[in-house]
Amino acid sequence: MQFHLYLLYSNFKIFQGVVKTKSKTKQLDTPARRLVEVKQILKSNAFFISGSFILIFFLFYDMFCIGGFMLPFYFLSIALNIFAGAIFVFLDPKESFEQNIEPREQFAFMRESKFLLIMTIASGVVAVMKILLPVKGLSGTRLFVIGDFLPVFAGILACLIFASRYASKTDDSEKIPAVLKVVVSYERYIGFFCIAVAGLHFLFSYLPVL
Repeated sequence: MQFHLYLLYSNFKIFQGVVKTKSKTKQLDTPARRLVEVKQILKSNAFFISGSFILIFFLFYDMFCIGGFMLPFYFLSIALNIFAGAIFVFLDPKESFEQNIEPREQFAFMRESKFLLIMTIASGVVAVMKILLPVKGLSGTRLFVIGDFLPVFAGILACLIFASRYASKTDDSEKIPAVLKVVVSYERYIGFFCIAVAGLHFLFSYLPVL
């Protein structure tokens, strides 16, 4: 657990360094300026970056040698399903922030294409890993594929909705499949479903489908 907390802290320090560096060099018009920015970030956060690589090594060691790597994805699945569900329930993708005031303007980044792409990838990866690494039940065994079915299903639905929102921000918005449009039309209900599944998964993870 300490490894995971340190990894999060180190990534926060790296992000903090990125923000500070960008505030100092606002005009990034040339590749040379971008290269200078990257070098400054690496130099100022060398300790945290090296620590992150070491912790990632221990995480993979835990996965392949100890077999306890299911727990990080267990908590990631809960957090992502709650976060995605809250976005689907409370954040309208078509709503304009120009007509609103604080505090809702602080969530404007959740409509940006980069954020939507990150959430698409994260939801999909965590859903796949939950298929491969379900939480052990009362018997101490793990049901491959069947175990954690509902969290996986919620994660896949969240991935599809985020992918649709991302596609709507690009030139491929007209190429969204009809099936995906049907899923998106129920995104508010899917949001409630994701939140409910996350809560049940946290409280009753020993059940076969949770």
